[in-house]
Amino acid sequence: MPRLNILPDPRLEPLTAGIQARLAQIAGLVNAENFADLLTPLATALLLDAFAGVGAHEGSVWLVDRANQCLSVGFNNGPNFEQLRQYRQPLNKGLVSMVFSNEQPFVMNRDRSGMDLTVQEMLKIRVTTMIAVPLYFLGECRGVVSCVKVARGDEPEPPSFEAEALQPIKRVADALHAIIDGSILAKTIGITL
Repeated sequence: MPRLNILPDPRLEPLTAGIQARLAQIAGLVNAENFADLLTPLATALLLDAFAGVGAHEGSVWLVDRANQCLSVGFNNGPNFEQLRQYRQPLNKGLVSMVFSNEQPFVMNRDRSGMDLTVQEMLKIRVTTMIAVPLYFLGECRGVVSCVKVARGDEPEPPSFEAEALQPIKRVADALHAIIDGSILAKTIGITL
């Protein structure tokens, strides 16, 4: 069976450096406040399906700021999104920041050491289990996709995430990578895909 062999068009080669520079410029403009502009209905549906599929109570997409000092929530499907939007997670504190800095996925179950409690105290919840995976687009790690199970007040703790639950969250982060890169590239060169 013949393979599809797509080679770069030599007529476009003179434009490559300019396109790459423009993509780097755009990457610097993406932040939590404008992230929704990159989320297509498909991307949102994939996030919601992945979070529901692993039994998460809610999930978030955290994005690094331009100064590379903190993470902010650009997407959340929980009841406290507006409060979370105001919060800035320092890169030197907490598990989500650890995942961003190390670029390694992480599943936190009962052992909550290393967890920054600021968000939990602000929202009056207990995060009992968490999955967090790095989010890449435009060639770099630019955030984290996370999902949690929570308990409020004296509610009993929900079951922990199973180890297999990591894969669907990694897949949705990979899908976001492809969707965001394709969307930004198409807009940059002025085509509709």
